[in-house]
Amino acid sequence: MLKNKILIAVIFIQTFISLSFSQTGNNEQLTVKGYIYDASTKLPLEGINITVTGYSSAFSNEAGEFNIKVPDYNVTLIAEGFYYQKKYVNLQGKNEITIYLYETKYLSFHKNADFYNFQKPLIYCSQGVSIYDNTDGWKNTGTSAENVFDGKVPGLNVISRSGTPGIGSDIFIRGYSSLNCMRQPLIIVDGYLYDFGQYGESIIDGFQVNPLASIDVDDIENVTVVKDASTNYGAKASQGVIFIRTNHATSMETQIEASTYGGYNYAPKGLPLLNGPEYREYLYEILQTSSNFNDDDILKLPFFNDNKTNNPLYYRYHQNTDWQKEVFTNSYNQNYRLKIKGGDEIALYALSLGYKKHDGILKNTDYSKFSLRFNSDINITKKLIVNSNVSLAYNDYKVRDEYNYLTGPIQVAMIKSPLLSTHVISEFGTVSPNIEDADIFGISNPVAIVDNIDGRIRNYRVFGSFNANYKINENLKISDLIGISYEKSKENIFKPDLGIGSENLQLAMSTNSVAQKVEKYFSLYNDFRIVYNRRFSYRHGISALAGTRLTLNDVEGDWGKDYNTPNDEIRSLGNGIFILKKIGGYTYKWNNLSYYLTAGYDYLQKYFIDFNLSLDGSSRFGDEAKGITLFSSKFGVFPTVSLAWLASSEKFMKPLSFIDVLKFRTSYGINGNDNIGDYNSKRYYVVQNLMGASGIIPGNLWNPAIQWESVRKFDVGADISILKERFSLSFDY
Repeated sequence: MLKNKILIAVIFIQTFISLSFSQTGNNEQLTVKGYIYDASTKLPLEGINITVTGYSSAFSNEAGEFNIKVPDYNVTLIAEGFYYQKKYVNLQGKNEITIYLYETKYLSFHKNADFYNFQKPLIYCSQGVSIYDNTDGWKNTGTSAENVFDGKVPGLNVISRSGTPGIGSDIFIRGYSSLNCMRQPLIIVDGYLYDFGQYGESIIDGFQVNPLASIDVDDIENVTVVKDASTNYGAKASQGVIFIRTNHATSMETQIEASTYGGYNYAPKGLPLLNGPEYREYLYEILQTSSNFNDDDILKLPFFNDNKTNNPLYYRYHQNTDWQKEVFTNSYNQNYRLKIKGGDEIALYALSLGYKKHDGILKNTDYSKFSLRFNSDINITKKLIVNSNVSLAYNDYKVRDEYNYLTGPIQVAMIKSPLLSTHVISEFGTVSPNIEDADIFGISNPVAIVDNIDGRIRNYRVFGSFNANYKINENLKISDLIGISYEKSKENIFKPDLGIGSENLQLAMSTNSVAQKVEKYFSLYNDFRIVYNRRFSYRHGISALAGTRLTLNDVEGDWGKDYNTPNDEIRSLGNGIFILKKIGGYTYKWNNLSYYLTAGYDYLQKYFIDFNLSLDGSSRFGDEAKGITLFSSKFGVFPTVSLAWLASSEKFMKPLSFIDVLKFRTSYGINGNDNIGDYNSKRYYVVQNLMGASGIIPGNLWNPAIQWESVRKFDVGADISILKERFSLSFDY
């Protein structure tokens, strides 16, 4: 019996080997003939490399012609060459094919989606992903990173907070995905979780420091936006994820690029408001409807008394001032850049220096930035590569309050009477160089706001990350990214007495005020991962990624405000009235730990499935939060799955040659938002004084069950490209 089983096994193995060799022999006879042309000029391309992964390769001749052996007429050919974009073309059962290639900068579904430690052709992504390559160069005159992809990525909305230079924007991916937490997407810069939060209110009304302003738009190489649930960032990805990669050198050739450019901004026309005569007529009608005034009383008022002889206030109240023109102005932009790239076989480097100054359309406001970035790629050994990304940015804002009825120049300019003058005018009509004070209703002089209020914010950010990649073999590698980020902001604002309306305080009326604030942010980040990729023949492809992330964060802010210094020349803290002073501060510390897994499989590079799992823990979560317990801490579980079918690679699509890409995809998953406050799960106490006695009382309404906000996302979509990729469309629901 045993001998019979052994004999059957031997016969089976011999038969299998025989069939395998027979199949191999037959496959070796399969040859594909093809032609490659430039998609723009239609000229043949020589020297283009055509490959079948793990099987064969060929080069095109001067006529653009090539012949390549294939194991099957359903495989995918990969065509690539210098200055041309890599393209993936399925044979669809054909033995002859024509391929058109676009230059590298052309945006198509064949470009790579860049997830930092791994890249994947967009055509093979099962997620809802969009990409943008920053090839605009000096044409992009923005002051902040989000200006690069503003209007360039479908489903991504960038809404500027105001016209103040450098103030930044609110970013939304497919609208709101959160009710109670921060609604900004997660931003990853060179693999580092880039903090985008606001931890304390600015002492300048309507202003907030823009973290993305520290990234120069000219330093950005590409942007990848994940719009559905298919990421491994779990508790931070409910609003979507944006990956930003900065420029690295790609060749050893030394390249030096210097550029300077400028711009001119026209002052806005402003809203249509009443001029002086119209305002007088309107005021006259209002007073007529009041029972407290008759016509004689009204005409005796300085606004309506047109007798210059017996009205010493005639010139003061008979003006026709357009206050919007007094606060708005034309302005200039100037930008200077220097880039140096190069290296050798051991190391590549990219150094960039930049300076920008953008004057605001409000008088005496501007934004200036100095940036320095040094990126390098060092081959320590043949298997070990270290990438570094180091940057320094200094941002300087000269601003005014935006949303303040006393000191907001735009708001005050729209309510200030046009009958009044910007400067003091004598009874004889002589205009003084002295600015006019606030009017009898306490409304500030808009010119005093833009000329004499001193508001300034200085922001420093130092960022550095080092990523070590070790290639164990062709399919397996490990990497470890370690990075730090330090940011410091200094704010100060002085509001003088002259020309500014008084603020009604609890104990007094303010004459002038001075405020200062300092905020510091420190972050330490580590991301360790193992990446595995392999293709089994031309049919099966698998990929897997597993890792852990750790983030330590620390924020501290302190502020003080004084009222009624001795005069407008004394502008420092400590010189106001003691009982009116205000001080405060805050400290936030939180940590995050994540374990994540990503796995993918494709068959014939037509059918794709991807799975993500993230276990996220945070010091913000309560001890009684739902989820699983690891190491005595609570972790949220965030799974996602996505499927895709590349229908354009099917045989039945062969007659529809005008369709270049047709892909259907769907995804479902759970993401979260952990921006729920740092101490809401903890009980703490504060000191309270009452009737001369001191004690401690609960400082918050703590909730030990507080946890991440969960968001379930379902997405179905399609990607299509037709007419030799001249027209592309992505649809999502």
